[in-house]
Amino acid sequence: MAPTLPIVEEATGRRIWRPDMYELGDWEPDANEVEHGPRTEFEDGIYVVTVHEGTPTDWLRIALRASIASYDQRPDPDLMPGSNYDSFIAVMNGRIVGGALVRLESAARYLWSVQLKPDGDAYTNDELFGEDREKCGIKFDRNLDWPPAIYTIWVHPAHRRNGIGGELVRSIATYYGLPLEELCFRLPLSK
Repeated sequence: MAPTLPIVEEATGRRIWRPDMYELGDWEPDANEVEHGPRTEFEDGIYVVTVHEGTPTDWLRIALRASIASYDQRPDPDLMPGSNYDSFIAVMNGRIVGGALVRLESAARYLWSVQLKPDGDAYTNDELFGEDREKCGIKFDRNLDWPPAIYTIWVHPAHRRNGIGGELVRSIATYYGLPLEELCFRLPLSK
C-alpha cells in the first residue's frame, strides 16, 4: 500500500494559457527511468499542476516528463495541464510514479460503484451500456451537477499494485472537495 502522499499546490494569479508551455525543452528518459520512473528533485507528494500566471515552470516540466513517460501506456489525452485541465502528478522517492488529468467544468459523466465483476474480470462494453448496466455499478444522469471529470490516469508499471492510482483518485476528490462517489470519469481510463 502506498503511503499517504500530501497534496501540493501552487496556483497563483489568473488561470491563463502560457506560451512557455511550448518551450519546456526536450526530454528523453534513460533506461533506468524507463524501468523505475522518471527522476525528479521534487519531494514526495501529489502535485496539482495548473496553468496559472504564477505556476512555476519546473512544475510544468514535471507534467511533461509524466506525459512522455506514460506515452503509449494510457489512452489520450496526455497529462499536460491546460486552460480547462489540471494535472495531478505523483512523486515518491525521487521518482514520478503516476499522474492523472482532470477536466474542469465537464458535462455530467458516469458514476461508478464498482469497476470489476465479482470474479475480477472487467465488464464488457455491452454489459456496461446494455440493459443491465446498473448491475455493473454504472449510472449516468444528465441532471447531475458538472463536477470535474478524471480524463486519464496512469501509474508507472514498476509502481502498480501499490495503491498509487487510488491515492491519485482520493487526492483529486479531496482537492475539489468532492466525495469519492461524486467523481466522474471519462471512458476508457486505461488501455
